[in-house]
Parts: sequence; structure tokens; C-alpha cells
Amino acid sequence: MPSNVCPVPFIIEPPDDLLSKYPEIKRNGNTLAMNYAFNRLVEEKDLKIVGEQLWQALDLNEAFAAACAAAGRQILPLVVRSAQPALLQLPWETLYHPEHGFLGLHPAFTLSRNFGRPAPDGEHSPPTAGPLRILLFTSLPDNVDQENSRLDVEREQAEVQAALMPWILDGTAKLEMPDDGRLETLKEYLKKFDPHLLFLSGHGKFFGDPHQDKHYAEFVFEDEYGRAEGVHEKELAEAFVGSNVRAVVLSACESGMSASDALNVGLANRLSRFVPHVIGMRESILDEAGIQFARAVADAVATGERLDVALQTARKMITKPLKGRAIFRREGEATDLSELSFGQWCLPMLLTADPALPLLDDWNFVRQAPTARPAAESLQGIVLPPEFSGRRSELRTLKSRLLSGKLRRLLITGPGGQGKTALAGKLARDMQAAGFAVLAWAARPENDWDEFLFDLELSLNEYDAKKYDRVKARYKDDLVKQAHYLLGFLLNRHKGKLLLFFDNLESVQDPESLTLTDANFSAWIEAAQSLGEKGLTLLLTSRWKLPEWSEAEHHALRHPLYGDFLRMVRNEKLPPEFSKERYRLWRLYDTLHGNGRGLTFFASAVRGMTAVEEEAFLNKLAEVSAESQTDMALDTVISHLPAEARTLLERLPAYRTPAPKEGVFVLAPDLPEPAALLSRLTDVSLVEYYDEPTWQCREYQVHPRVTDWLEKNAPQLNIRWLKVAARYRRYLFDWERPTLNQAFIVHAALQRAEQTDEADRFALDYIVGKLNLAGLYRTLLSDWLPPICQSEDNFTRAEALGQTGKQNLHIGDYDTALKYLQQSLQIRQDIGDKQGEGTTLNNISLIYQARGDYETALKYLQQSLQIRQDIGNKEGEGTTLNNISLIYDARGDYETALKYLEQSLQICQDIGDKKGEGATLNNLATTSYARGDYDTALKYLQQSLQIKSEPAGEASVSALKYLQQSLQIQQDIGDKQGEGKTLNNISQIYDARGDYDTALKYLQQSLQISQDIGDKQGEGATLNNLATTSYARGDYDTALKYLQQSLQICQDIGDKQVEGTTLNNISQIYQARGDYDTSLKYLQQSLQISQDIGDASGVCNSLFNMGHIHWQNGEQQEAVSAWVTVYKLAKKINLAEALNALAGLAEQLGLTGGLQAWEELAKKMDEGASGENGD
Repeated sequence: MPSNVCPVPFIIEPPDDLLSKYPEIKRNGNTLAMNYAFNRLVEEKDLKIVGEQLWQALDLNEAFAAACAAAGRQILPLVVRSAQPALLQLPWETLYHPEHGFLGLHPAFTLSRNFGRPAPDGEHSPPTAGPLRILLFTSLPDNVDQENSRLDVEREQAEVQAALMPWILDGTAKLEMPDDGRLETLKEYLKKFDPHLLFLSGHGKFFGDPHQDKHYAEFVFEDEYGRAEGVHEKELAEAFVGSNVRAVVLSACESGMSASDALNVGLANRLSRFVPHVIGMRESILDEAGIQFARAVADAVATGERLDVALQTARKMITKPLKGRAIFRREGEATDLSELSFGQWCLPMLLTADPALPLLDDWNFVRQAPTARPAAESLQGIVLPPEFSGRRSELRTLKSRLLSGKLRRLLITGPGGQGKTALAGKLARDMQAAGFAVLAWAARPENDWDEFLFDLELSLNEYDAKKYDRVKARYKDDLVKQAHYLLGFLLNRHKGKLLLFFDNLESVQDPESLTLTDANFSAWIEAAQSLGEKGLTLLLTSRWKLPEWSEAEHHALRHPLYGDFLRMVRNEKLPPEFSKERYRLWRLYDTLHGNGRGLTFFASAVRGMTAVEEEAFLNKLAEVSAESQTDMALDTVISHLPAEARTLLERLPAYRTPAPKEGVFVLAPDLPEPAALLSRLTDVSLVEYYDEPTWQCREYQVHPRVTDWLEKNAPQLNIRWLKVAARYRRYLFDWERPTLNQAFIVHAALQRAEQTDEADRFALDYIVGKLNLAGLYRTLLSDWLPPICQSEDNFTRAEALGQTGKQNLHIGDYDTALKYLQQSLQIRQDIGDKQGEGTTLNNISLIYQARGDYETALKYLQQSLQIRQDIGNKEGEGTTLNNISLIYDARGDYETALKYLEQSLQICQDIGDKKGEGATLNNLATTSYARGDYDTALKYLQQSLQIKSEPAGEASVSALKYLQQSLQIQQDIGDKQGEGKTLNNISQIYDARGDYDTALKYLQQSLQISQDIGDKQGEGATLNNLATTSYARGDYDTALKYLQQSLQICQDIGDKQVEGTTLNNISQIYQARGDYDTSLKYLQQSLQISQDIGDASGVCNSLFNMGHIHWQNGEQQEAVSAWVTVYKLAKKINLAEALNALAGLAEQLGLTGGLQAWEELAKKMDEGASGENGD
């Protein structure tokens, strides 16, 4: 119960002339202050001299006696009030009464100070409701004097926690202790935690040299790098504006000092303008005294005591000698405490407007003890505590070295349960907050290494993913090379700020030699070490140090400090006696060696035990190793479970990854009240839970240590439950989480349940297509499709073979593609799969089209079209019509191409096939523009896209809108190949306008995508267009470089059409340079290819350019003959581009009538040829 305090304080108002009448008081007060400042011994007699002088000068014996009589058995508050700074800063806490002695120590009184003015109504906000919220905020910069100025923060936190533990556990109080000493962090906690009481512990300094014009105080906070940062008293005080803090205890040197000419100078004085109660230190207080003082204040206020009563009690606590301890004085040299343990009690002073102002609005609030452990967190599958606490000095040192780049490799070792993962996870989180990308993986049986690697590949940008595919193909058996390149790509992507975090390394170490037994880990660690100078940071945890690992890069984890252990205790449901009998907490700490995991299971094991049973159990634990302690605790916890709860526990490993509670319940169809069973398992920490932010639900998973125990001690999991778990995962995918990541989880669950056929089918239906759209062709070929190609199901095997052919087609390996597609076609025909047969025929046609064999390609497409029409497959029909149009477009037969495209577009729009619609719009745009039929293009635009009519001369604008519409669709659905083509085509619009810079921008984007996804055909075409644009700018060297790259690709993959175009374009470079012979040689090669594959447009281009070479060489007859041939062919197929070029050429040659001139020349040449034949 709170003490009975007299409601009427005794006010002590020193006379204004006190110092002038009694100058010895000021002189002795200054002497006392100097003794503190220079670490001289201050004894009770020194304090008594000053205290007696103060009392005698006041002359209050009669009034004081009357006040004591009126108070009776109540505690009498004494308030020293003065508006004069010089008077108020005297050492009033030493006030000595002839009968009662030191009034600042006597239990019948309290002693505080007041500015000489009453607190106006509304100056301080009213107190808020309970529980009592206490914030212990400490600042401990790295660059303070380690010997003379370093605070024992860990002990202070431990003492305060120990004092408050019973009140925390019964819901009376809440305690927060941030491990971050920045001012911004204090502001954040003042707002979000809204404390009633703040302990502000650190270094304070008063600047009051007589020769200085301005006096002020500073409190030393930490900056973002952990260095000291002095904060002016005014700035500190402003942090409390708008807060509800009722009291601040400044455990800082000189925090109570102020200038004699202004009461608003000094930390305590300044803060008292914003906070009802402020306790500060008049001089530098010993660290040990400060710690005991903070504990005593916390202990008293938690019982409901007024702050002035708590202060009086706390002063008494620091009068006791503290012999036998060597401490470091905060502002002085190290010395034996026995010499300086006295004289400390009078240093804390309380500044208050009214000592009766309460900390809470009402102490009779409903206490709610903590009932549940907070949800754990997950860092890419590594389980971390919901919040990290403790290990402040270790954390600060390691974090500083990591962030500064002084430490690039760190191995944290220690016994199980000591917090290796928690510390490493906190470092990783902090590095992440500092801008580092974090890649994390735990070496545990439930974690799949291949999935981890695949996730990393998916995180690559598409250009690097393509390059990494090449690396894997070249260094198939060199894991170090593969890891080196993959990490290098990721490092570059994240601009040199990458952290690789591997946890639980002991599971892949030989217990005797301690060497790594896993080739993947060895390779990755070796690769990561080689990239340290480029910015990669490697963070590892293990129970054992790796052989030959540098000691400078090794941190052997010590046992948690007692204060850190007490933080863990606050999250566990220990019997209440532990918090009330503090020696038991210390014994538990000593027995478990501070092991957090052991504490968790110990707390669960002792529930329901009698005191005798608990004592016996603790004695047994003391006799075994830490590892065995955990197993013993688990044995006890699980043995006490009801049979139904144990059954559910043994089934839960059916899930390798966390599952929602509904997923848990499906494993318990025969068990009563599964929700209660799950609650029982979480209550004893056998099952952990996480708050899943994406799906906004709580998910559950067996604790990893429990999983290990079950593997050793529980019956083998029945495959029935693996099938149930897989079925639930599929349900989540179908109805709630239709994501690629969930698809991976479903596939893994099906495989684990030995449902191979269903897993194969699921991969084909939901995974292969998405990876194909993302351009991950080689990943599909190496990791996903090979096992499915061995399926016993003919339908599945045929589709897998077809998909394998399709991926090889994308990367330009036409021979391999054709082999797989033909195998797929044969199976589909054998089993009567008409839809699959049509698809496969279509894909085979693409190979022949790419090779320039248009006749064969058209034959396959016509077969496909007939099948699709027969079975009513509209989507396939639209695709086939589109592909047929490409054949006619390549031949220059634009009329027929447009006819097929219009049919295809109509079907795509009818059935809502966005991908098909995007591809068709793209082809319509390019075909219309190449044909030059602007009216038809505009009419189509108006019908399909509701685009307003435009002048015919703005056909490029119309085509551009077509392409932009197509691009948006392709980006929306993730069609990377289509996106690359559209970007390429958009570039040609800007090229035609002469806007070469914009054209190059689009081409570079297109090239990037083609290279990223391994689209060789698209890469070659884009390189060609890059060359054309560079040529238009007069940059012949760059143009030739692009063309040579394109030519090599075309020849590698057998793309005859683009090869012919490339040869033609190369000829233009040599022609521009005046090397006509070389130019003609390339043109002849181009012409031959175009004739071989039936590319009428290519034939026209080559002959047109050859005509210019002949003309340049003075061979006019050969030149005109070539141009006339171009005219006749272009007229036949309505090749607008060639006809326009011929019209312009006629004008240059002085031929009147434009194209009519070529018509007449063609007739004359035909007549001449007829005459020769007639002769």
C-alpha cells in the first residue's frame, strides 16, 4: 500500500538575504561541490556542517514543530521554494535538524524543490491511465572514455527489471528498454509508448564557467554511428512538448546543476518547465550509486508511492557502503568504492511544481497480466524473436564494424539456445535498414537449398539472369564459379551493399574436423569471401568455429547477461514465486547459463509442478550439459501433454512451412477441439506462430528444436497427413493465394506426399507458363521440365516434351527444339490429343519460319489451323491465324497478312485473350505501316481502338498508338518476349521521324529484354535495328559492331531471314565508306538467302542496293536492270516501302513520272527480252 502522506506540505522559503547574511553557507557549499568535482572523499560530517548551517539560517524550529504535530503519523512533505536561482541551487538535501538529523533521509519526511511559483492550472496535462509505463532510456556512445566514463548499462537494466518484475508480471507496470541511444529514438518512444516515468541515463555536462557569457547543459546521446552527440538542454526539453510524461529521473552527471542567474538553465531546471516532476543529480554521481538509486525509485513507484516518497526511500538506499567493488566514476578516475561510497545520497534532487501530483490518474485500474508471447518474426525463413533485446555492447561493436566496412566476414559461434541467430538476425535487420540487401538461409532439413537458389535467380534482373544461364551452362560442375557469378550479379544490382546470412552452419559441419560437409556451402562461402572487397558481407552462425577461420572475424558468443535473461523471463510464464523470490531467478539463470531456449522449455516444463518437484527438476538440470537440458525440458513438456495434443504435435511436421490455423485443423479431423489443442501447444512454446503481413493472418509451425526431437522420438509421419497437407496447400492456391510462390509450396507438398503425377501436372499448369513468360527458359530446361518428360502419363509427358521444345526454340536451339517437338507430336497423335497436336504443329512451324523455310512452316500452320477449327479451339485458332500472317508478311504479301491478322484480332477480342490481342495489334501496326495503306490502318484503328481520324500523313502516329496499346497489354500480363518486340517496333517509328535518340532508347530496352530472357531471334533483330539507327546518325563503326553481333547470332541459330537482312545492312556500311566491292559481296550473299527462303521483301532490298553499287561503278545497264526487277516484284506484292524508294530514285535520275517511268522501262525491257527470244 502507498504511504500515508500529509496533504499539506511544509513550505520552506529561504529569505532573500540569506547568502549575504550567512556567506559561510555559500563558501561551504562551494567547497562541497569542489570535493565532488575532484573526487575527494565526502563524509557525513562534511554534509552535516552545511546542513546545520542551512537549518540555523532558516530559523524555522517553531513552525516546523507545529507542522510535524499537525501531520501526526503522516509523512510530511518538505518543499524548498525560492524564485532566486542562487538560493535554490544550494545543497538543501543536506538540511540537518537537531532532533531528526538529515531531513532528506528521514522516513517521516520527503524533500523537494519548487521554483517559487505555483503550477498554473493546465500547465501540465492530466495523468493517463494505468498500467504504469516506465521507459528506461540509456545512451552509451562508443567514443566515451572506456575506463573513466563508461556506464554499466547492463547492470542498471538488470536491477530495474528485477525490481519491477513482480509488477510487470501481474500487469501493474510495463517496462521498455531500447538498445538505441539516439535522440530520435527517445522521441519515438515518448510518442508510441507514452511513458508515465522516464529514466534517462547517460552522461550530462553543465557548462557554467564564470568567464562564459552563457551557461547551459548538455545530455550526451548517440548519433547514428554510435558516437557521442551532445544535445543542448533546450533541444532536449522540446522533445517533451506534447508528451504525457509525468516524471523524469535524470541519472546523469551534473543534471541538476544550474546557473545562479537563471532557473531555466540546466537539464533538470529546463525539463521541469514541461514535466511535473524531474529528479536530477546536483553533481557527478558514482555509477554504482546511480544504479541502486534507479532500482529503488522503480521499486517504490511500482507500489504506488508518490515520487517524493520514492526519492526519500532511494536516498536511503545509496548511503550504504559498497566496499569490495572497484568501479569507474563517471567523470573521474577508477578508484575503490569504499573511499567514495559516502555522500552520494544527497545528490539526487526533485524539482516539482507540486509533489502530490500523481503519476497515474487512478491506481485502482484492472490489472491484466501478459497472457501470450508475441508472435515470432521470420527473415526469409529464419525464425527470429519478435524483438531483439540485450547484448548491447556486442551488438554495437559488431554493427559498427559491419556498417563501416571494416568487417566483411563474421562468424558468430556459441552453444545452442544462447541467441546466435537472434544476434545475427538483428545485425542483418539493421544492415537491411541501412540499405543493404539481405539474402538469408538456414541450414535445416525443412529448407530446400535449390529453392533458395531459384529464388535468387528470380530476383536477378532479366539481363543478369540470362548471363547467369550461360555461366551455369559453361561451369556446370564448378559450384564456386556459379556462386561467384550469381553473387556478383546481385552485388552489382544492389550497388555493392549485399549481406549473405547463413544460419545453423553446424548442421553441415563434421563434428570432429569441423569442416563443411556440404559442397554448396563450401562453394558459396569461398565465393562470398572473394567478393568482400567489392562490398559483399558474409554473416554466419554455428556452434563451432570453422577451421582456419580468422579470429579477427570470429565472435564467440558469451552467455547472456543477467539483465538480458530477465528480459527473456518477462516473455515466459514462470510461476509467480520466481519474480517475488529473486534468488530463484538468479539460480535459474546460473543453472541454465542464461540459455534462452532452455528457459522457454523450462517454463513450460515446470507448470503444474509442486515446489519440491520443481526443485528436483532444477537440480537434475544443473547436472547435465546445456544441450541435454533442452532435451530434458522437452521430454518433460511433451510427456505432460494430453494424448490428443501430442497426436496433433506429431502430425504438424506435415507442413514444411508455416500454415494458417485452418491448415492445422485439417490435420485433426478425429481430434476434439483442435483450436484448444493448438493453443496448448503454443502456450508451452512447442509451436511458434507468425503474423503473416501479406495475407493478414497468423501462421503456425513446429519449433525447429521440437522438429528435431520428434524426428528422434516420435513415430514416422503417416503419408496420409502429408497428402492432407498437400491438399490444403492446393486449396489455398486455388481460392486465396494464387501466387507463384504459393505454387512452389504446393508443388513441393505434392512431391513430399509422393503424388508425383499430380505434382507434374500442377507444374505444367501453373508454374511453367509463368516462368516462360518471365523468360526463364534455361531454368525450365535444367530444373523443371526434365523430370516431367519422364512421366508415365502420356498426356503429361507429351506436354512436357512440347514445352521443352518451346524453351529451346526461345533460346535459338532449333535442332533440339525440333527433336522434342516431334516427339511430343507423335505422342499427341497416338493418344488422339487434337488440341495438343494443334499447338505442337504451330510450334514446329516457328522453327521453319525462323530458318526461312516458309513453305514448310505454312504447311504445318495450315494443318494446325484445320485441327483448331475442327475442335472449336478459338484461342489456338487466333494464334495460328496470327502466325500464318507472319509468313505472308515475310514474303511481302501484306494484303493476305492483314486478312489473317484481322481474323485473329477478332477472335482474340471475342474470347478475351489479352496476350493474343497484344501480339496481333503489334503485327497489325507493323504490317499496315510497311504496306503504306494509311486509310485502311486508320479505319481499323477507329473500329478497334476508337482512335479519332487522323490525316494520312500522320500514319506513324497511328502506328505508334497501336504499338503503345500493345505494349501496355504485354506489360500487364508479363509477356516479356512480346514486350521486347513491341519496344523494337516502337523504335522504328521514332527512327522514321528522325528522332534517333528516342529510337535508340527503345532499342536498348528491347535488347535488354531479349538478352535477359534468352530470345536469340529477338536479340538479332534488335541489334540489326540498333545498327540501322547508328548508321542514320553517321556512326558507322558502332553500326558495323552491332551488325556483326547480329550476323553471328543469326548464323548460330539458323535465322535465315534476319541473316539476309543483316548482310544487306552490312553492305550499306561498306558502300558508305566507298568500298563497293566488299559491299557488293555482302549484297550477293543477302540476295541468295532471300531467294532461297522466298523473302520477296529481302530480294527487293538487296537488288535495290546492288543497283546503286552498279551505278556507282558506271555499270548503268546492270543498275537499271536491278531496279526494274525490284519494281516488278514490289508492284506484284504491293511493297510500299520499295515502291516509294523507286519513286524517289526516279526523280534523282531525272526520270519523269515517278513510278510510271519504271513501268515504261519494265515494258521496254520485257519487249527487248521478247525480241531477243524471237530472234
